Amino acid sequence: MDGRTFLKRQHLSQPLRSLLIAGLLLLATPFIGTATESKICCYLHSCGEESHLSLWRLEVYDDRSLLYSFTKAEEHFNLLTPQWASKSWRLVNEAEKTRIKVERVGDQLLIKGLFQGEEISRSEAIDSAPWYQAHSVGLRNLLNSDGKTLEFWTVRPDNLSVRRLRAQRHSMGKLPIAGEPQQAMRIRVTAVGVPSWIWHGDYWLRPQDGVLLQYSGRNGLLGAPPLKISLQGPDQTNSCHELFDLGQPGQRW
Repeated sequence: MDGRTFLKRQHLSQPLRSLLIAGLLLLATPFIGTATESKICCYLHSCGEESHLSLWRLEVYDDRSLLYSFTKAEEHFNLLTPQWASKSWRLVNEAEKTRIKVERVGDQLLIKGLFQGEEISRSEAIDSAPWYQAHSVGLRNLLNSDGKTLEFWTVRPDNLSVRRLRAQRHSMGKLPIAGEPQQAMRIRVTAVGVPSWIWHGDYWLRPQDGVLLQYSGRNGLLGAPPLKISLQGPDQTNSCHELFDLGQPGQRW
């Protein structure tokens, strides 16, 4: 059966189905070519007494990368430059009546769509610093960099405010992932102009391939519950595929 028929048989929202059809059409053209890297990861999000899984899919090409990530509630799509900066980002959350697209044009972020039931269309001025909407890959730039810090822009998914953040490379250590210790580089992210004791987030990236192994931080400012995001092992990843009705890797995408 063709791609459109396959997608119609999956339990997908209409916006994501349309997005994936467009992605399949792009992947079918010689303009993008063959992926040089393809990864699927499953993450467990724990915040207070609540937890849920998310699925993360990265396709790397010579001139761009495509990153899909979603939970049962939200669907994200990032179009990235070869340097892991975001060119555009889409967010879909049907329960919250949200279908947003953000696109970078020069030193402007153009924000358009439906957000929490309200139509919005506006632009936000930034500067030449990169826009990393997908921190899990944008922070790879610090792994092999001569510098220990970088600043970047991001858009908060919960309120669409545009923030400038600072990332600093710290120490190498080991994290237990699926019962096995793995080497990881810790990168701390803070908000420019906000003391780190008010808010910070720690990302642990695997140095050999840049995969995010763990994130920890507060889910907001002072008083907010701690949030932890952890890479799951092969058994949990298979469960994640079943949870999101993915079938075998490569079949869905």
